[in-house]
Amino acid sequence: MAHLCFIAALRLYGQDTVVFLWTYALLGFPTHALIWLGWLGPHVPAGMRIPVQLYLLTILVMVSAALAVSWMHGAPVFAVAAVFFAVSDIAVARQQFVEPSTENKLWGIPLYFAAQMLFASTVGQAGRPATPAGAGLLDGLGAGTAWTLDAQQPLSFDAGHPQGFARADGALFLSTVRVTQRPARLDPPADGFDRTPGEGSGWIYRLSPGGAPIDSVRVGEGTVYHPGGIDYDGRHLWVPVAEYRPASSSIVYRVDPVTLRPEEVFRYPDHLGGVVVDTESDTLYAVSWGSRRIYAWPIENGRIDAGAGVGRTHHGHYIDYQDCQFAGAGTALCGGVNTLAGPSGPVKLGGIEHVDLRTGRPLHTVPLALYTASGTPATQNPVQIDADGGGVQLIALPEDGQGTIYVYRARGGDR
Repeated sequence: MAHLCFIAALRLYGQDTVVFLWTYALLGFPTHALIWLGWLGPHVPAGMRIPVQLYLLTILVMVSAALAVSWMHGAPVFAVAAVFFAVSDIAVARQQFVEPSTENKLWGIPLYFAAQMLFASTVGQAGRPATPAGAGLLDGLGAGTAWTLDAQQPLSFDAGHPQGFARADGALFLSTVRVTQRPARLDPPADGFDRTPGEGSGWIYRLSPGGAPIDSVRVGEGTVYHPGGIDYDGRHLWVPVAEYRPASSSIVYRVDPVTLRPEEVFRYPDHLGGVVVDTESDTLYAVSWGSRRIYAWPIENGRIDAGAGVGRTHHGHYIDYQDCQFAGAGTALCGGVNTLAGPSGPVKLGGIEHVDLRTGRPLHTVPLALYTASGTPATQNPVQIDADGGGVQLIALPEDGQGTIYVYRARGGDR
């Protein structure tokens, strides 16, 4: 029972099922065969063979789960604790079936208690995301920063119109909309709207490292079909889905990253184009159409009272935010674009920004001269911004359809 409880608990820390299965296939199963066929099996009485095999299977599933969690979160304590626990069980098996002696207890018992203490030291970390990218991550970057394109990964499917990225369970999740009928302008406006709602469907995809969809779920209903930028709070993905027009309406969902089951949290009478979860103050932030307003709601026991929201003016004008992620201390890192009228036609601007969500004021802006071959700014659609040693990694999917995920890195530059 203890091993089953640890397996269940390890799921709370964010565990990529694919990584876990590969870990068991490459390490767990061969170890099972080696222990049973090469050592333990011949010593176990016939009536105990099935129970002992099941127990061995459970131990190695637990170890594989712990190794997967350690690999994804850079936290070796889980792997060390699980291995200590498993090796202590070898002492038990040796005592029970192979060679009873006091020696078994001398090394088995200390390993058992060491494993429990190591596991206990991780209590309180479950249900929280990895450390935020950092409020000062962009401070050394500016218009003169040199960015290098380190990798390109074409998608293996048509992703429609991508909106947001979020990391959860060691995997990259993508929100996107498939528009089947674009909204049409209304002149004059009707019922407070400047365009029709159009038609389409909203989706959340779990992506493989190779850019393939592992699984997906549809979100939204009726004319509320356009997902926005998404975020992860350590347990759930938070997904806003809105009508594809300003000053409309939205539904905010929580999505389990393991089952991809969406749960409606609340509805709001405005277009919410992206969300950020402040896990330090239990606050949900959202940006409106064009990110002209930043809303905030307190999260109480996983629930939100839509009427308790407070809206503030967003005082930044360089870019309209497309996708954001929590950076700590009530701030977020956001990517986005803007289009200005130039002498020879529209000029497309891209960039990333560190913004104080509590005041709506940008703290640091980094213009980006990163474009695809078609001239699309890298930050046109979803972005994921991560610390990368002494620099910054930017993951972007700027183009619609069967686009390409670009990975850029920067080490610093003129501000």
